[in-house]
Amino acid sequence: MNNRTESPAKTVLTEMEGAALAVIMREGPCTAYSVKQAFEQSPSDDWSGSAGAVYPMIKRLEVAGLIDQRAAEGGRKSRQLSLTEAGQAQMRAWLLDYQRAIAPGFDPLRTRLHFLDLVSDDISREFVVSVKEALTEQLQAPPAPSGALKLRAERLYAGWIQARLDWLASL
Repeated sequence: MNNRTESPAKTVLTEMEGAALAVIMREGPCTAYSVKQAFEQSPSDDWSGSAGAVYPMIKRLEVAGLIDQRAAEGGRKSRQLSLTEAGQAQMRAWLLDYQRAIAPGFDPLRTRLHFLDLVSDDISREFVVSVKEALTEQLQAPPAPSGALKLRAERLYAGWIQARLDWLASL
């Protein structure tokens, strides 16, 4: 289920939707098949490049007013996708959402770093600084542990945060 409101300006994108918009922005006008291929070639196991996942998502993004579909030139039956202004704004909001980028589980930080070339170097650097600051805060204020298993999980989480900070420092 999507976390959407009726207004495209208030759309909360899933990671897959945000990545799809970024693929469309990077590729320029492209087909849904191109998006499907990008997902199939992704190193992420969390994205499905299946037609049953990609094509309905493209339709949802179109209905939300985030992408336009137009007939391809030259008599081809394919449809060319491009981002609307609202789609560009939502893609940027998704891309630069550093709080969601540092969330545990699926690695949204890795996804966003892959697309940071879509914004200026200054904005990209600002995003990386925000991520570093937010990760440092999480590392310095871990939740109070209770129980040995929870303590081990929290130590693992702290190690995960520190590894990200070390990796970001190497960029």
